[in-house]
Amino acid sequence: MKSFCLFIILLGSYFAGVAQVSDSTNNDVIVFVNGFWGKQKFSPARCNKACYWQYDSIQIKAPQQWNYNQSQVDLFFKETIKYFGTSRVIFVDGGHFAPVCSARKRYKKGFQYIENQIDTILKNNKLNKNNKLHFVTHSMGGAYAEGMIQYLITHQIPVGKVLHISPSEARDIKVFRNEYGPEKRIQLISQSDGTVELVNRWHRYKKDNLIAQMKDCDLFACFFETEITRPQAGDIGHALHMRKIAFDIIKDIENVSFCGDETCVILENNSNKIPYRKVCKGGYCVFFDRKKGYFVPSR
Repeated sequence: MKSFCLFIILLGSYFAGVAQVSDSTNNDVIVFVNGFWGKQKFSPARCNKACYWQYDSIQIKAPQQWNYNQSQVDLFFKETIKYFGTSRVIFVDGGHFAPVCSARKRYKKGFQYIENQIDTILKNNKLNKNNKLHFVTHSMGGAYAEGMIQYLITHQIPVGKVLHISPSEARDIKVFRNEYGPEKRIQLISQSDGTVELVNRWHRYKKDNLIAQMKDCDLFACFFETEITRPQAGDIGHALHMRKIAFDIIKDIENVSFCGDETCVILENNSNKIPYRKVCKGGYCVFFDRKKGYFVPSR
């Protein structure tokens, strides 16, 4: 119990310090929803909640003892707080399922979870109708979070930005939106994410399935890992939820504009020069045709 209490104190201290990187913080809350975890070979983590995101490891060890992953995790959380404008967080386990569990079932369980816990969450975090809940999800946690989101917005609890990182079975995830949110839904994935590709295949997706997109997604990006991305983030694969580059990509697709016609499209304002496989913004999508060597509109 003492070690758990110490971790909670360190958690609060870290976010209090990181909040200083944002010009203005608010009383919104970021909900981190982890994906599948366990001792299986392909599990992204052996533990859930804060441990899944390796957040606990940067609390236990001094910065001079961090390895590459832990340094990236620190940067990832700092960028998260800057992007959402708040240092208040909740960790939710959205991956306590068998790997073959469908997105539909996980969505339903997420709805049931928040239905049972919402009063406690609102009370413990002193939230009111003016506060928003933002979401950062990974892998199987995407469907679970969308179930939570439907409950929240149908009960007039505002949902802000939703960031889905490497969601599995993306096109099968049910989504909902009304005047209470989400204000923006973002999906990111690496073309080298063999874990999602495998899980999607279990659910009868085609082999080339990593550009499968969630419905009602405002911003989407699937990118290639090359000599351009590796100096920034190493080999990413399914670990995009622990890489600062996720927010470099978001900045790119928020600012990108498209120039061209039905035969050739140019991505303008791609400041980070990240090589993209597919990009969508405001309902318009383009993908990189590897045979032609340039972007074409996605049909």
